[in-house]
Amino acid sequence: LTVGVGFDPRKSGEVLSSWFSGGVECAGGIAYQVGLCTTPSMFLSCTENFAKIFSGPWPFTGAVSITASHLPSQWNGMKFFDANNPNNSLSHDFKFIIVFLSTSTEIFSGIGILTG
Repeated sequence: LTVGVGFDPRKSGEVLSSWFSGGVECAGGIAYQVGLCTTPSMFLSCTENFAKIFSGPWPFTGAVSITASHLPSQWNGMKFFDANNPNNSLSHDFKFIIVFLSTSTEIFSGIGILTG
């Protein structure tokens, strides 16, 4: 399982990216921190066409864009993309990563610092 992790310019984006990547790797996946990028580029990083245009480790099995779109800058969230499901219904492997991250107190023990 390879997962691309990108973020928008919100203050918490970089730290959330690092934490999410750590969770992917703890669950046995390989995380590629893409850095500052757009949400559509994370979707495209899961496609064969993207791999034909840009050199790199893509296409990823899945990708996450850490963004809250149009919400206030103190908020943040995650948008998930799965290369095997064009309707964006997540595969079993990707769902496992999400469940692992949502229940891991060790990785997210400092999440309270992200509210500002």
